[in-house]
Amino acid sequence: MMWKGAGQRTKRKENGYTLVEAVVSFAFMGIFLAAAGILLIHTVSLHARMKARASMLSVSEIIFDKVAGEMAEAKDGGWEGGGIQILPEGRNGCPAVVLNDREGRAVEITRTNEEGNPYLLLWYAPTERNREGSEWGFDQKLYQGCVIEQLDFTPLFGQEEESGGIVRITLTLRHEKTGFQYTRSRCVRCPFYSTLPILFKGQ
Repeated sequence: MMWKGAGQRTKRKENGYTLVEAVVSFAFMGIFLAAAGILLIHTVSLHARMKARASMLSVSEIIFDKVAGEMAEAKDGGWEGGGIQILPEGRNGCPAVVLNDREGRAVEITRTNEEGNPYLLLWYAPTERNREGSEWGFDQKLYQGCVIEQLDFTPLFGQEEESGGIVRITLTLRHEKTGFQYTRSRCVRCPFYSTLPILFKGQ
């Protein structure tokens, strides 16, 4: 009897797995693949988020350096209200800063208000050489798939002529591919800060 039982066990092994064993094996395999799929999706999403955040951080630094640099080096225009002024709405309806740059040119710093194309915009007022004024902006490739959702300017401390005023720049970027948003602020000390209207040359 013992020999017969051993023979049966040997025969079953030679014939392969039973149906129950196969079902259990496939069930465990399904659970493993499902867990691996969830982990893979999470990893890909995390990688996309980190990549988007790195892009937005890089772009925000470039924008801040440009805007804060222009504001910190603004010059007195030589007329009443000349210097820096914060506007709730600029030429295109977005918050803006009007100033006289290091070369004495009147310029408005804001963002474009075109649908699907909200980027940094510097509008230079008309001059004797250029009576229509001109626009300047970064190349679109610099934005690395990001657009400007918000660009605001908030005065924090007084308007003393000697020390200048402190203005907080708030920037919100949106990564178009992932939809992720990133907001940060930077404060800049502005010489010749003014609450009076600034007059563009040629007006």
